[in-house]
Amino acid sequence: MKSFALIVFFYLFSSSILAQVPNVGLRISSNDVSDGYLLYSPQENTKVFLIDNCGEQVNEWSFGERPGLVCYLLENGNLLRAGRNSIEIQTWEGDLVWSFSINDKLGLNQHHDIEFMPNGNVLCLITDNQTSIDMHNLGKDTLSVPGEIKLDKIIELQPIGIDSAIVVWEWRFMDHFIQDFDSTKINFGVIADHPELLDINYDTPYGTDYTHCNAIDYNADLDQILISARSIDEIMIIDHSTSTTEAASHSGGSSNRGGDFLWRWGNPAVYDKGNVTDQKLFLQHDPKWIPNTYADAGRISVFSNGGDTSSAMYSSLLILEPTVVNGAYQMNAGKFLPLDYYWSWNGDVLGETVFQGKKSGMNVMPNGNVVFCETFNGQVTELNRLGEILWVYKNPSGSIIYGQLDTIQNFNNSIFRGERLPAFHPGLQGKDLSGKGILEDFNALSDSCVIEPTTALRSHTLSELAFFENPVKDKILQFTELVYETDVMIYDWSGSLVFTLEKFSGRRLLIDLSSGMYILRLLREDERLERQLVVY
Repeated sequence: MKSFALIVFFYLFSSSILAQVPNVGLRISSNDVSDGYLLYSPQENTKVFLIDNCGEQVNEWSFGERPGLVCYLLENGNLLRAGRNSIEIQTWEGDLVWSFSINDKLGLNQHHDIEFMPNGNVLCLITDNQTSIDMHNLGKDTLSVPGEIKLDKIIELQPIGIDSAIVVWEWRFMDHFIQDFDSTKINFGVIADHPELLDINYDTPYGTDYTHCNAIDYNADLDQILISARSIDEIMIIDHSTSTTEAASHSGGSSNRGGDFLWRWGNPAVYDKGNVTDQKLFLQHDPKWIPNTYADAGRISVFSNGGDTSSAMYSSLLILEPTVVNGAYQMNAGKFLPLDYYWSWNGDVLGETVFQGKKSGMNVMPNGNVVFCETFNGQVTELNRLGEILWVYKNPSGSIIYGQLDTIQNFNNSIFRGERLPAFHPGLQGKDLSGKGILEDFNALSDSCVIEPTTALRSHTLSELAFFENPVKDKILQFTELVYETDVMIYDWSGSLVFTLEKFSGRRLLIDLSSGMYILRLLREDERLERQLVVY
């Protein structure tokens, strides 16, 4: 850890718009910032960081290779990460649980994104290149696009032991093409009559890189998969309840649609139901369902990068609300609903227009706030639904650790995604969430949220360690000052010990307790403090 000096910059102001200040450091504009933690993996090194609202490191994981490209905190507190060659799971403490090289063991190329499933399996995006002969046999006009065609498929891996896995399910774009070019082929038909299939001859500007999937999400309640096909500016939903054989067909599964698209959105021109004026997505990334416990339950968020066939040189944050009746996704005039966004935002952060031609992503918080990541400047921002900027953090970690005032060249601090986890995330339950210092040596802009030197902490008595809030909300126990190696114990009114943590040092502690009345006991050296505690 670097330094315990002044470490982060709170920028408080009365206006709802950030002042035009240098694009460095951490800024918080109001108390409306979500209580949560930022999880991200720098593209230029082998670390994964969990950062709190003050820009302090809460936890760190180390791996043997650079990312390829995502990481996820699982509900049991383990970390799932895709590396360049291997998918790996580590415990909160960094111990190896499982590591599997898809390339070495299966000869497959996993890329961009993975998705952990409730059954413990992992969905993976896989490169599925096809020869021009294979594509010609499916009605591809190979004269217009000669050579090997880059497609994608999805596999479901079941981990076995510490270093093995088997493929238990598969889906391919290859099995769901239609075309109106060659009437001698079995998939010949009218494109507009089959929105459940992909036109093999759609004229994408990306030539042989035909689908370029960059994101995958799974909805356990629906048993459906959401994917992003960047090259055709569309996101799609498919049925996961199929067998592999059914997934390659047009029937079977709970929808009885096999592996055909249940819903697609963003560019209806791909299925011959619109033109450039109907296009809503441009080179998009990171579509995902918003969890059922959140304010936007069931909606879909997606980061639209911009700069494709549109003349608008900016990125957009989007929330969509598909129309579903009796489990079927609805259409209007041949186009899948909705016809427009439920919510959208584009604008400036710290005086610079948000425009990321590649990568990046977004996620919606439980209170409706939106967090988005700009890959090429390593910056993560939270804003409310009025578009007011609430929180900005710039990753200082690349091939080296940069100071917040340094000019970072060549995107060396880039991050593929940065995801804010709500404070009640199951994987954080019972973990030490104390800030352990910033990644930088020093942030000269810091004027608040100060970590004092360790020697000064001993001067605070336990009686001075009052809470910001009592009753406790969102299961976060907060102290007004750092606690120095303090044992924390919580008892219910029957006298039973229901929570304990030794040698805690931090300002916030997540406690997974039901609503009710408790007794909090703090012990430090020869000091002891007991207080009544109310948990909402």
